[in-house]
Amino acid sequence: MKQLTVNDHEAIKHIISTIELLRADKGLSISALSIEAELSENTLKYILRKESYPTIPVLIRLCDVFDLTLWQFFQIVDGCSRHDAHKTKEMIDCFETLNLKHKDLLIYIAKAIKE
Repeated sequence: MKQLTVNDHEAIKHIISTIELLRADKGLSISALSIEAELSENTLKYILRKESYPTIPVLIRLCDVFDLTLWQFFQIVDGCSRHDAHKTKEMIDCFETLNLKHKDLLIYIAKAIKE
């Protein structure tokens, strides 16, 4: 098995922090989250204490509870602060409701602002 690098550990730390932020924002205890995600409470506790790493299937179950797709979850991970996570989720939720024409327009505006 491949040895984890410092970057790997940093990425996992951001993933776990995001899970904690989303759990707190949703007002769920660890027990309640484990029930909703259909995971054992111990599995979740080990992950949150950084004693084990979340697998993709575990992340998908958690995303289902948070009403996110996996790609949306990783968009939030990149922000990794409570404010950024909330704003990113809010932006994604709003973007998903737009029709194609408005999505294209918003992307055009975002690219113009970025430059």
